[in-house]
Amino acid sequence: PEGVTSIGTNAFDGCSNLASINIPEGVTSIGGSVFNGCSNLASINIPEGVTSIGTNAFDGCSNLASITIAGSVTMIGTSSASSNVFRNCTSLKEVVFLDSDKTLYLGCDTYSSSSSSTGSGMFKNCPLETIYVGRILDYTAEMRNGYSPFYSVQTLKSVTLCDKDTNIRDYAFKGCSSLSNINIPEGVTSIGREAFYDCSNLASINI
Repeated sequence: PEGVTSIGTNAFDGCSNLASINIPEGVTSIGGSVFNGCSNLASINIPEGVTSIGTNAFDGCSNLASITIAGSVTMIGTSSASSNVFRNCTSLKEVVFLDSDKTLYLGCDTYSSSSSSTGSGMFKNCPLETIYVGRILDYTAEMRNGYSPFYSVQTLKSVTLCDKDTNIRDYAFKGCSSLSNINIPEGVTSIGREAFYDCSNLASINI
């Protein structure tokens, strides 16, 4: 009901018949693994006011086809732990990060500090096709500590970037082999290391 301000860790973990849920305005945090394994969850509204979404929050929500992230959210996952927030969302094709002047930090999956180890990205096993980014996204993207949230999303076809961000970060779309074209918006002053590495279907780029 109205008045709830937070949803704790594992609150609905394993509720495999849960098909929809209305999160009231006033909720500011959604804990880790909240909807883990909710395989029938088809839609969810993240209202304005939510500032954080925990690690593995939607892991295994295999019926979730799209999700819109409110402009108030400033943290998804964590900066220090595996952040497979949307792992195994095997129907997820569209993600929208609503317009905002607030920077959103996305936690990346990291396995170890070994130079031979790589992260898996936030959208592991998701058939993600479309991303709209209406704000600045930030994440840890060092070679030995993990890749970008969109690392190796091989189904990704369309990315819309905002003109608020001056920097396309290291490894941003590395391994996104279905990405066919990209428009670099006004305001961007730098493109990071290996940002479009292995984008083997990239046919045009507008800078």
